[in-house]
Amino acid sequence: MVADFYGVDERTFKRYLENYEVELKHNGYIYSTGKQLKNLKLQFGHVVNVPSKTSQLGLFNFRVFL
Repeated sequence: MVADFYGVDERTFKRYLENYEVELKHNGYIYSTGKQLKNLKLQFGHVVNVPSKTSQLGLFNFRVFL
């Protein structure tokens, strides 16, 4: 998880996502649920390990991660 990489508490990271959501999405952050998540799992399930019961997933590109 990104919070672990930066050594911050998960709650701090969630607040950051809430406060800067528009900017992060503009830079490539994707918050996926429902049908979009199902399609991502079908398309990229062989590349990334996403548990089958995952109902929401945040995806970061390199730009957003930095």
